[in-house]
Amino acid sequence: MNIQGSADNVIITDSTTPTERTNAFSIVRILLNIGFALGPAVGGFIASISYGYIFLIPGVLTIIEAILYYLYVPETLKKDDIQIRKKGFEFPSKDVGFLFASLTISIMFLVMGQWGTTLTLFWKAFDHISDVQIGLLYGTNGIYVAIFQMPTNKILTKMRDHMRVLLGLNVYAFGFFALIFFR
Repeated sequence: MNIQGSADNVIITDSTTPTERTNAFSIVRILLNIGFALGPAVGGFIASISYGYIFLIPGVLTIIEAILYYLYVPETLKKDDIQIRKKGFEFPSKDVGFLFASLTISIMFLVMGQWGTTLTLFWKAFDHISDVQIGLLYGTNGIYVAIFQMPTNKILTKMRDHMRVLLGLNVYAFGFFALIFFR
């Protein structure tokens, strides 16, 4: 998660009702996975031409995105709603549940981050997969997630949130173990 992801979450939360929120986040997740599907596939193709373009094109697209945010995403916080805090920021050091959740989320993001960097290096160094093939693998993954995101959410709605997270973590674990045993 980056600062933009946090801002996107706030925008979604501010612009939807509580009943619309799950679907709104699911739709954004689907769009992210479509980008995740197209990005590596296109990136693999671009890398076969020149690695320099891999940095140039996202830089230009990010500037365009910033302009679009500025022009079309309205501020939802009104000046009258801002409350001035007399105290500074206090870290919730006594909230054990929050600390445990933060640690768990940090570990989860550490693991998820391996898909984008370490796995790519592993495929290139040990399996000798080309940039284009890696792009196609990531692209296929993104397409599957985009297709199955909403149906999976619908099936798992009766599950409590933390159980869904545990299920997702087990899927990640299986994926990493599969890389060890099924090479």
